[in-house]
Amino acid sequence: MNKDDIKQIDLFEYPELIPIDVMGILSTHNEDADQYKELARLVGELEKVGYTFDYYLDANPYNLRKLFNADIKEYMNLHNSDEVGINNKWTFDEAEYHLLLSDKYYNS
Repeated sequence: MNKDDIKQIDLFEYPELIPIDVMGILSTHNEDADQYKELARLVGELEKVGYTFDYYLDANPYNLRKLFNADIKEYMNLHNSDEVGINNKWTFDEAEYHLLLSDKYYNS
C-alpha cells in the first residue's frame, strides 16, 4: 500500500491502521447521547488531531481519514461562499487553522 492509497482508504474498514490518539477519541463515543450530535462532537475532536469522518443522516459514520489539502480547501471554499465569508475571505492557512480549532470556535 503506497502513500496515495492511504489517503483514500476508509480507516473504519482498516481499524489496525487507526492511530492510537484517534482510537482514544473514538472510544469516547457515548452510545446514550443523541447520535447525530455525538458524531458531530467526535468529528470536532478528531479535527483537532488532523482526522475527520463523514456520517449519514441516520448517524452511520464512514470515511474516517486524515485531513489533507483537499479537505482544507473545501472548508475554505465553504466559508468564503457563506454570508460571513463574503466579506471576510480566508486564505488556505487561515482555513487550516480554523478547521483544526473548529470545535473550540463553534461548539463552545
